[in-house]
Amino acid sequence: MGLYEPISGVKGFSLNSRVSGQELTYKDRRGSIKTIIRPGGHVPKTGLYLCDNIGKFLDNKTVLDLGTGETAIIALFAALKGAKNVIGSDIKNQVVTLARENVIHNKMINNVEIRLSDLFTHIHESFDVIISNPPQMPMLHKVIHDSGGVNGREIIERIIHDSPSHLNPGGKLIMLLFDFLGVEDNFNNEPSIFEVMNTHGLQPSLVAKQRRFPSESGQTYKSFAHIKQLFPKYKFQMDKSGRPFHYIFVVKGELHKKTI
Repeated sequence: MGLYEPISGVKGFSLNSRVSGQELTYKDRRGSIKTIIRPGGHVPKTGLYLCDNIGKFLDNKTVLDLGTGETAIIALFAALKGAKNVIGSDIKNQVVTLARENVIHNKMINNVEIRLSDLFTHIHESFDVIISNPPQMPMLHKVIHDSGGVNGREIIERIIHDSPSHLNPGGKLIMLLFDFLGVEDNFNNEPSIFEVMNTHGLQPSLVAKQRRFPSESGQTYKSFAHIKQLFPKYKFQMDKSGRPFHYIFVVKGELHKKTI
């Protein structure tokens, strides 16, 4: 397949077929990382956009990647970009096993640990940077990979609540978020995610944003009616050809006071 650009502007990734599935590769002047995606496994999309916008926050930092997934691509990317030490965590045993195999596959990367944990359950350290591309699709029926609970914000708000006690002074929480959840503005009677971050001692700011066009076979498309019901003030936009889109945000919350 060659060069892989799942989100406009994302560079440096290649996706190629293998007998054992697919191989996702990233290269830059520091070196390269490779992850194997088993047949039927999830091919990263928004996670690569998150990678594309976090490099400047990683050099010589201790990093936690919450929900690392079977590719561990964000954890490996952080290590390649100069992170001092990286822990990637996930809730599913099978995912952790595959993620560990992908770390072993990258023999030049020796500072990434993969840990089984439901968010912070088995995380006892503090970090300079916590990164997450959390499940955040509003769904009535729970599917672990996609579902952020009925309102899409269940896991996001758990991360925001618990992150301050796992951040070093001046530490940063960086997440990829869907705009319709009410990131900067509230689209229902609930506080915006920025307001929630402020409540928990995290100063929020927008790092980057990009259009995302939901696939007609994807979960966002299937959830349109539910999203509109939950967030009545939100309106999906249309491009010139009539395709609906929304924005994905990379958001940073910087710890401005230590809260436990």
